[in-house]
Amino acid sequence: MTDAARMEGRGCKSTSYVEAILGALELAIVFGRANGSLSAEKEAYWREQLALTIEKAALIPALKDQMFKLAEMYKDAPAHYAMGTGPNQGTVEEGALKIIEMGWVTCEAEELEDFLHGRYREVGEDTPMLIVAPKGESFEKMLDALGSSKEINAPTIVFTDDPNPLIKKLAKHVVMMPGGIDEYMTPLLYIIPMWLYGHHIGMARGTDPAGNRYGFIPTDYYYDEHYDAEGNITKPMRKY
Repeated sequence: MTDAARMEGRGCKSTSYVEAILGALELAIVFGRANGSLSAEKEAYWREQLALTIEKAALIPALKDQMFKLAEMYKDAPAHYAMGTGPNQGTVEEGALKIIEMGWVTCEAEELEDFLHGRYREVGEDTPMLIVAPKGESFEKMLDALGSSKEINAPTIVFTDDPNPLIKKLAKHVVMMPGGIDEYMTPLLYIIPMWLYGHHIGMARGTDPAGNRYGFIPTDYYYDEHYDAEGNITKPMRKY
């Protein structure tokens, strides 16, 4: 872990998240070399893709104003939904977590296909749907979500590098991402605007994105320090 990750403290671990992905990539390369499944040519390809992804990341801050405007628009939504598929299923899970942590709002993350078979029934005109969909195999399923959502006026925010005009026609909002990288590298880029969105929702709602809602950190809370054997409070965690 780098010094930057250590300095994050107890807040939202964005640097640590990126480092975890990079660590997994490096581990995959090591395993591939060891078992003979990764040729020198393919290793060079993935390292070139990583360098390109880092280069593209410099373009993401330009999305800040758009994400802030969207956050202002939907800061009072009763719930948010984040969905993706393939390598970006984890992206939406992390994005939803940070929207909850920093925005102090409800956000549910699900795989795109699973969402349409279940929690889609909770969607309405006041529940934004954040869809991570880089150019690739998820296009047709994304159109199913966009087409049906447009008919019921449910707001959709699509993060994509796909210039297909159908997306702009069906989606309520489109966040155009840098393109030209392998889909398996896109989680490193696509998580950043979701972090910006969650952070600004917290700011817009007057909360502290890095703060603790009840004055304590649940993972540092130990029952035996606050209750006796009969379940009586001996040390309140805060003053009421």
